[in-house]
This record gives sequence, structure tokens and C-alpha cells, in this order.
Amino acid sequence: MTTPISSQPTGEMTYFQHGWQKCKQQPLVPIGAAATTAALLGATASLRSGNRKSFQVFLRARVVAQGLTVVAMVVGAYALTNKPENAAAGRDRAIRGQLPPEPPATIPDADVRPQDEYPARERVKVSDFTRRLREAEALDKEQRRP
Repeated sequence: MTTPISSQPTGEMTYFQHGWQKCKQQPLVPIGAAATTAALLGATASLRSGNRKSFQVFLRARVVAQGLTVVAMVVGAYALTNKPENAAAGRDRAIRGQLPPEPPATIPDADVRPQDEYPARERVKVSDFTRRLREAEALDKEQRRP
């Protein structure tokens, strides 16, 4: 049996391959998602049949499954990002008194627009606004008097 030659370059993965790799890295996350889905489907079925007690049980199971899924995602992300080699290197730098490099104060490639690009807006003075407001209030009082 021959295997088909992939049309993708060896360095690139398809969407399905990437998802399958993530499922292999963190197998508890898809299991938790499936358990959450099963609990929701069970809750829907028991709600349609009118069984309130099993409906509540399924909803509680959904909460537990969803919580465990979130915990699995956090633990998996922590385990994947904090490699022992990086931790050992960081410990060694800290023991030697070497600080990590500081990020640059400014981003050199930032798109900075000059101030004169935007037209200056004419601001209404507060005193002008206050004067017009008082005139309008006085006019309103005069119109309301019988």
C-alpha cells in the first residue's frame, strides 16, 4: 500500500494536522470538551422528556466537566510553555546575578503621525457656553410665565 504524497510543504501543516497535534499534546482538553458536550446533550434530552431530576444532574455534570476542561487547558499551557531547560537557564542566570534583557523603551517601527497632520479643532470657551445657556434659560422662564 502506498501513501499519497502531500501537496503541503514539509514545514507546513494543514488545519486538521495542527488540530490533531494539539490533541496529542493535551489529550485531556478534547476529552473534557466531549464530556461537556455529552452532558449538554443529556440535559437537552432530559429536559425534552420532562425529567427534572436528571436534567439537574446533567447540568451539574456539565459544570464539573467544563471546570475540569479549563483546568486541563491551564495546566497543559503551563506544562508546554515552561520547559525544564528554560527554567534551569533562568535559575542559572539568577544565581549569577544576570538580569534578563530589558525591552526597548520605544518601538522603533511604530507608525507615529506628525501633529500637524490633524487639523486643530476650534474649542468653544466655557464662558461662551455658559453665557448662551443662561440666555436660553432666561428666555425659557419668560415664555413659561402666563
